[in-house]
Amino acid sequence: MNRQKREKLYFILSLIGCCVPIIMGICFYNIMPREMPVHFNNRNIADDFASKEVALFVIPIFIIAIFLFSVFMIKKDPKRQNQSNGILYVLYVFMPIISILTSSFSISYALGYRPNISMYIIRIISVFFISIGNLLPKTKRNYTVGIKVPWTLDSDKNWNKTHRFAGFLWTIVGVLTLLFSFLFEKYMNNLFLVGAVLMIILPIIYSYILYRKESNI
Repeated sequence: MNRQKREKLYFILSLIGCCVPIIMGICFYNIMPREMPVHFNNRNIADDFASKEVALFVIPIFIIAIFLFSVFMIKKDPKRQNQSNGILYVLYVFMPIISILTSSFSISYALGYRPNISMYIIRIISVFFISIGNLLPKTKRNYTVGIKVPWTLDSDKNWNKTHRFAGFLWTIVGVLTLLFSFLFEKYMNNLFLVGAVLMIILPIIYSYILYRKESNI
């Protein structure tokens, strides 16, 4: 199977996975309350509600729209050949998982179950960080995927160095976050927030420092 056929197959399977919550909504619709939780705070308590039509159908459709838009943007990037081949596959894996879990949490909470939602989310996102971290150094300069700030977009050298640094950082933060989620569950929401901020800010600062050195400013 060539690359195009393989990508098409994975896209179809991923899209089917994103549609699973709609089937779940049909199955559970009659036993759901009129209003269902659609957001949870860091103590796993529902703090925002919507009609069951929105929770069971509108939100999954919205996630499908995000999925399709993301795939379109990645595939139509003029510098598509510079992207790592794994970026799309990560999207194909994680979007159905996010869609299914989002509906599952809402349905299970409405049925009286209280899963540790934040820990599930943190662990899944940690694996996502690790996956992206391994792909960032393989991604060349493009307009869709990566650390897109003026200094990286202006220079291949800056882009490559920044993404090697970002890839290492994202992988380390992902591994530590996943590990800490089992060891320090009580503090994980704060630890996760700190890690996420560092992952965003440090590569930008590093890129700017490289720019200043290259420009002798």
